[in-house]
Amino acid sequence: MTLRRKLVLSFVGLVALFAIVVGAVSVTALHRDQLERLDQQVAQTLRSQFMMPPSGEDLGDGLGLDRPESRIGTLSLMVLDDQVLRAEYTEANGETVNLTQAQAREIVAGASTRPMTVSVTGLGPMRVQAESLTDSTGTTLVVIAGLDASDAQSTTWNLTLFYAIAAAIAIGLFALFASNLVSRALRPLDRVAATATKVSAQPMSDGEVTIADRVPEADTDPGTEVGKVGTALNLLLDSVEEALTAREYSEQQLRQFVADASHELRTPLAAIRGYSELVRRGDQNLDESQRHSLERINSASVRMTDLVEDLLLLARLDAGQQLRLEATDLTRIVIDAIEDAQATYRDHEWVLEVLPEELTVRGDALRLHQVLANLLRNAGTHTPAGTVVTVSTRREQDAVEVWVEDNGPGVDPEIISSIFGRFVRGDASRERSSGDSGSTGSTGLGLSISHAIVTAHAGTLSVRSEPGHTRFILRLPSENAGS
Repeated sequence: MTLRRKLVLSFVGLVALFAIVVGAVSVTALHRDQLERLDQQVAQTLRSQFMMPPSGEDLGDGLGLDRPESRIGTLSLMVLDDQVLRAEYTEANGETVNLTQAQAREIVAGASTRPMTVSVTGLGPMRVQAESLTDSTGTTLVVIAGLDASDAQSTTWNLTLFYAIAAAIAIGLFALFASNLVSRALRPLDRVAATATKVSAQPMSDGEVTIADRVPEADTDPGTEVGKVGTALNLLLDSVEEALTAREYSEQQLRQFVADASHELRTPLAAIRGYSELVRRGDQNLDESQRHSLERINSASVRMTDLVEDLLLLARLDAGQQLRLEATDLTRIVIDAIEDAQATYRDHEWVLEVLPEELTVRGDALRLHQVLANLLRNAGTHTPAGTVVTVSTRREQDAVEVWVEDNGPGVDPEIISSIFGRFVRGDASRERSSGDSGSTGSTGLGLSISHAIVTAHAGTLSVRSEPGHTRFILRLPSENAGS
């Protein structure tokens, strides 16, 4: 639930509670006042309605005395030793009618020496009160008088309904007022949140990042709670921008160093490789141990040269080097790459499944060939002899895909999430097919370079692996994707 809704509901709840309490007290007070007045009238009617015999005389001697004329809605009952002698009710036309035995029983059952409201069939609510007198013979006379209480109840219900409607209207108007007031009060917080949301949507993972958005000065008043939040957010954004600038500078320096170092290492490595090859081929007096040492020097220099070239390529890709993008037939690149892999890894079974149609992408043919070569070399190097490697092409709406699958042991689950990182190597679960690290020519940067190249092509490179099946998926936008 939002803060705005919580505040509005809290305010409306308090007002509604206040209205309910005030309304209940008011209606209860009115109802009691009406009952008190009605009770006074009932008591007066009870005293004047019947002429009681003097004290000490038999109760039966004075029961036939005349009574004052009854008012409309007056109820009169006389019970002598549980026998109803008289049960009358004055109707609205002034005529006095006798009550039925059932009505009389209802009144007698509900009457008390205290005023009580009794619901009488055919008459409705009646406010009644009884008085009793016992003579020397033990005869008990009960006199019951009552008045119609429907007017009092009707007034109470009408007031309750009126107050409920008025309270509902007032609460509704207050809810609108509170919602508008809270919305205006929280509007600066909305602007602060909008600034934070806009900044969070800005890519900051790499490259030069400039955070231009800030909370407006009007929303940074330190005298308000929202202003304090806005000020704190601006300070945070300043700190983040400084940190990102420092990171970019550090990465730029590192990229420049790697590029310069790689470039400078090319010449001495080429010299080492050339001189070792010259000595190995030119001097026929070398024994087997010396020749093996020279071969090891040459192999190490080749691997170091590959590493330097890979580092230089990564540095250039990180620096945003422009690729030579042109319409490229991806099917042709796949065929060339698998032919090279078949020649290199003859102990593997290679299966090619390509669509008969031409798959055209806009890309750098040399770099895309490098990506596929890396994927196939990875499959050939890290799977045992006899592994079946299948390369297939697919068209998916506005993209084309190349799948490289093998039935090898699979990728170690511990490294699969970082498999496209730099210098990431698997464990024994995907053993090298032959030789040691020096014989493979692997630098540990192949998949990282492939991922960087594919990303530069606005594509994706993903992997799914389980024991017995590994699949790398290269996905690139097709040539006509934007048309």
